[in-house]
Amino acid sequence: MDIIKRNFLLTLRSGAFNESVHFHPMSIYKWRKLLEMANNQGVISLSVNGIRNQQYDTESCIPQKILQGISQLAINHNTSIITAEDIGQNHLSGTLKNKIENIREEELHSIDTSPETLQMLYIIVGVATIILASDSFIHALVEMGKYLRTKGDKVDFVKLEDWLNELSLNGMASLEATLLITAFNFSEDELPFMKKKADGAQKIINQSLETTSATEDTWHFKEVGVGVYAGNTTAMRNKLGRSLRYAKYAPLTVVRDLGATIVKSLKEIEE
Repeated sequence: MDIIKRNFLLTLRSGAFNESVHFHPMSIYKWRKLLEMANNQGVISLSVNGIRNQQYDTESCIPQKILQGISQLAINHNTSIITAEDIGQNHLSGTLKNKIENIREEELHSIDTSPETLQMLYIIVGVATIILASDSFIHALVEMGKYLRTKGDKVDFVKLEDWLNELSLNGMASLEATLLITAFNFSEDELPFMKKKADGAQKIINQSLETTSATEDTWHFKEVGVGVYAGNTTAMRNKLGRSLRYAKYAPLTVVRDLGATIVKSLKEIEE
């Protein structure tokens, strides 16, 4: 991992998790590339906060031009990033909604109801959906980590494991946990739902940080002739590539997600 990516992740450890870190000295050009990366990942405010937190750290050697420029940058990007609740409520895969709704109904009528555990399930499913939809997922991973750090002690991880088993999501949950360890130095003790460390986490993080867009690939078909349909081939290729990449972690989820994407795209054919 190159120095820009390493420092970028350090800005998030400082800005999102309030850790004291030391940045690796970089040129003004590389700091600007870091801020561009933060913008692409939808976490510019957190990265700016992380830089500010360490501005008096002599080891970090942050250029004065960068410190002077981030104030205006923060003003221009004064929007809140996606929250843990957003991930849970707005990014649930359609193919899982029925099962999750059944889990929710049973949990709400349980004598030991745990809203935090239910929300943790929503977040794990939501992050998985985001990862399958786009290479730009660091913002979601950050919010997952923040939720664990603030409310993880209230989560019933035994119950959560049963739900993940029911949804065939143990592998994907373990991957998400491994990504938190790799990107933000989480400890295994903070991630009881991780069965084992997933292979390839560092490569996945690198691929995410190299993406140049914070938006999802749009895969739509449209009719270009009688009975002839065309689609966004780049988006199709990217979607298939991600599906193959993550199939070993959660094969059933990947197949369902890919099938749901195809069905949705066909329904949206422009006549």
